[in-house]
Amino acid sequence: MAKKKSSVFYERSNGTKVYRKTIRIYGKAEQAFFSKKKDADKWYSEKLREKELFKNGITPVIETTTFDEYAEKWLEIRERSGKAKSSWKLDATRLRKYYIPPLKGIIISSISSDKWEFLLSKIAKEQDLSNATFNRHRSLIHKLYNDAIKKSKAAIVNPITAIERRDESTEDHWDYFETPLEIQAYLEAAKKVSESCKTKDYFYLFALISLNTGARISEVLDLRHSDILKTQRRIKISTIYDSQEKTSYDRTKSKKPRWVGLNDALLNAYENYKSQTLFNSPEDLIICNENGEHLSRWAVARTHRTACKLAEVKTIRPHDLRHTFASHWVMNGGSLEDLKEVLGHSNLSVTQKYAHLSPDHLALKANTVSFV
Repeated sequence: MAKKKSSVFYERSNGTKVYRKTIRIYGKAEQAFFSKKKDADKWYSEKLREKELFKNGITPVIETTTFDEYAEKWLEIRERSGKAKSSWKLDATRLRKYYIPPLKGIIISSISSDKWEFLLSKIAKEQDLSNATFNRHRSLIHKLYNDAIKKSKAAIVNPITAIERRDESTEDHWDYFETPLEIQAYLEAAKKVSESCKTKDYFYLFALISLNTGARISEVLDLRHSDILKTQRRIKISTIYDSQEKTSYDRTKSKKPRWVGLNDALLNAYENYKSQTLFNSPEDLIICNENGEHLSRWAVARTHRTACKLAEVKTIRPHDLRHTFASHWVMNGGSLEDLKEVLGHSNLSVTQKYAHLSPDHLALKANTVSFV
């Protein structure tokens, strides 16, 4: 009689490999799926050892850490280790809202790839998550399991590796003002909003900084006058303001300071604004409320929507002003390598999403379809 195989190899339609391992232990069949053969073999060898110990009357040491116990401990360690507060809070919210409740009391090492794929897909459907957000949820759980394996031995293998990332290429990630006319109309509206309301006098400068530097809104909201180096014609970006935590952090998203250029239009507007504001000492905030305090990103977003409506242009997000800068940088012939440094991207692959706007790229693709 042929011996039943304990391992089955599958190849999905997209070419990815999946390994299934099955073993009978404690009177019942256990099954797990893996994207890497070494993970499948590791899991199976551990289970074989466990089975042999059980057959010989030795009770094996079985990891009993539950998912909720490990997840809470993991969040605590990451918070203490200096994880950016805004990122940590998002991770904590996702775990505590979507994953800890349904997995409470379940041993972390016993949750199979099938169970995880079902749960991730269920949450994606219920919350109408984009593919990009689904991939972030997947990455969060993947990182948690990697740490459980390497740092605490709470798990043997990572069940998330068998779950495919979803295709983000077909999604509309961002929007931007496509023409100089739209940008000009928006800036004129921003200037009118600033001039008509004293509590919003900052907004024109905010719009100019965003459109001329590509800085993130959290970075613009924490700029100080000391960050403007007029003689060197550059701006230092080294801190962010977390509107949710109402706290400044000495780090940017890429975790390192960077410099951006200060052009004539922005320098003139800055000097004009500084001469009129009461808060113009080196450590004062540039973009601030009537008391010299931080503005929240939501207050800025409301004023931004007002400006879009007044300008009669499409209403994009404040963050899309950054995409507008990047898009026109590339369309005007700027290199992706330089743009990566200006935007503070940690990897060029992030900047590549603007590549299709490059004049060189369009010229190369011009003959893709040609009729005579």
